[in-house]
Amino acid sequence: MNEFTPVRSETAQSATRVRGLRLAVISRADQIKEEWLALQKSGWVTPYQSYDWVNTWQTEISIPNNEDVRIVTVRDEAGVLHAIFPLVVETSWGTRILRWISNSQINYGMPVMSQAFAASIGEQCKWLLAELMNLVDRVDAVHLDKQPATWEGKPNPLAGLFTDVGANSTYLFNLQPDFDELYRQKRSKSTRRNNRRRDAKLERLGPMEFGLPANPAETDHVINTLFRFVETRLGEKGIKDPYGKSGLAFYRALAQLPEDAALKLSPYYLSTNGEIVSVMMGSEFQGVFSGLVCSITDGPQKEFSPGDAALRRTIQACCEKNLVKFDFSAGHSDYKMHWAEEVIPLHDTVHAITGAGYKYVAIARPGLSTKRLIKRSDWLWRTIKQARKLSAPAKSPAKKAG
Repeated sequence: MNEFTPVRSETAQSATRVRGLRLAVISRADQIKEEWLALQKSGWVTPYQSYDWVNTWQTEISIPNNEDVRIVTVRDEAGVLHAIFPLVVETSWGTRILRWISNSQINYGMPVMSQAFAASIGEQCKWLLAELMNLVDRVDAVHLDKQPATWEGKPNPLAGLFTDVGANSTYLFNLQPDFDELYRQKRSKSTRRNNRRRDAKLERLGPMEFGLPANPAETDHVINTLFRFVETRLGEKGIKDPYGKSGLAFYRALAQLPEDAALKLSPYYLSTNGEIVSVMMGSEFQGVFSGLVCSITDGPQKEFSPGDAALRRTIQACCEKNLVKFDFSAGHSDYKMHWAEEVIPLHDTVHAITGAGYKYVAIARPGLSTKRLIKRSDWLWRTIKQARKLSAPAKSPAKKAG
């Protein structure tokens, strides 16, 4: 592949050239389905920029809501696809911001990249961003967040674009076929004993069942129950549900992907006496289980840690499937630290294009710094959580699962 030396376009076009590269914008993932699937098999990709994820989001969310999708493709002079940036224009504070598609639901933001592109673009990535900003029109600023510092043990080749350290990191660990041995390595003898005691108390409430839904109707019930748990528990903490109706619709659609899809949604559930008490939902993609949404009941069963019981059984199921890695996703929690072996810091790229964009950046970047400061201070984070809880509305009767 040729060295990537940028040449600025003289006029706004649907495609702009960089030496050895050609950038273009398309509006639908299915326009390049086969190329996308081929690129993600051998290149750099996270589950959140896989074809199945992006195409499902477009079908279920983007089209019904008239989202302004901008999928930027990068090809060499022979027309070979080397990178895909799945982007969307969102309006924030009256400003049009270029962001990752499905930004509210993802844990990582990164383009799909060929190995050759990833190896060659590092020194030229700022020029690539300039060409990207030159290509897309009617945009005031670029805000690409949740970018991992490393991926599969290698530095992110687009690290030269980073402008801010994110507030969160992600937490991962390696799986092994023998779950019992892994469990002994990760959790102390006293902890395992306490877990057995809590599990026994759960079982005394009625027969305990764990697994995946057996059919589409059961899948809908499990996902609906999970989102009811999330809404209730976050409401108790004074936090607005970050998923909403769009998130529910999206995950229900992901669950309906065909059996041969590269990405699979796995909503593991734990029930006692026929009642779901915990759900651990994640995706399975290229040998990795990535946590997406998890929650537990607000009923009396929560006293016996059904979330931890579901987590342990989910890890065991992943071991039995010979998956290679478990990704807890973004956000610090004590339970993650008991298992995690790898911590990946996340970064943001925030750049202005127009005057309105500069105003957005002037507000957004200090906000990012404040959020990072709060999350890295145990005292500040506890104070914020307590304030949210105190400001939360009085608890209302729980809704029935759909």
